[in-house]
Amino acid sequence: MKIKIYVLQVLICSFLNANVISSGVWQITYNIGTASAVNLKNNTKIIIYKDKNTKTDAAKNNGYWMEEKFQLLSVVSKYVSFQRTFYSEGGAHPSYGKEFRTVDLDKNGTTVSLKNIFTDKDLFEALMKDKIISTHLSNSPSSLDGLFNVINGGCEMDLSETMLNSFGFHHVNSDSIAIRIGIGSGCETDRGKFIQIGIYLPIPPQLKDAFVKAEAVGSLMDKLIQQGKK
Repeated sequence: MKIKIYVLQVLICSFLNANVISSGVWQITYNIGTASAVNLKNNTKIIIYKDKNTKTDAAKNNGYWMEEKFQLLSVVSKYVSFQRTFYSEGGAHPSYGKEFRTVDLDKNGTTVSLKNIFTDKDLFEALMKDKIISTHLSNSPSSLDGLFNVINGGCEMDLSETMLNSFGFHHVNSDSIAIRIGIGSGCETDRGKFIQIGIYLPIPPQLKDAFVKAEAVGSLMDKLIQQGKK
């Protein structure tokens, strides 16, 4: 009986400490290591992420286990961005790393790319202004597809097109949105390496009001990261 009361107390405390962000038809509730969303129109519920540790199951999984930790980065309209940090054992050596991820709540939490939100032209022009990108080109591309054909970050950085899936919205700057792209290592020998590059992209007209609201309520990276440090 005492155990049940204790568990109930923990659940109540967790609920009371939860944070809520309203974004369009979605209401996002988040706390340390967990985030979920509910559609206020049709009551659809989505578990966005939840911390996980399978170490206790290692014996029945041939010694393999993984720990995943998450942190909310930004919420804009139907797009929720978060950071995933992972560590695993059970292979030839431990594996660990970090990534950003953005999901589309209207598509049941499907991962999205910057290409789903911005034009190839705007992405190409913004990436070409970044020093890390420009110094890892073997030739001068003329398009976004061409850029990924001539860029190579070696083992130190994965500069393939998959980096466009690893991003969060940082802050609004006039008619532009600052993006942080998270880039992991290019191969296992450099596992664990992670850097961020920052680019500015024109805010799409259909998302202008959503970005203005996100800035006002503090649901962009510049505010949520600071909140997570408290």
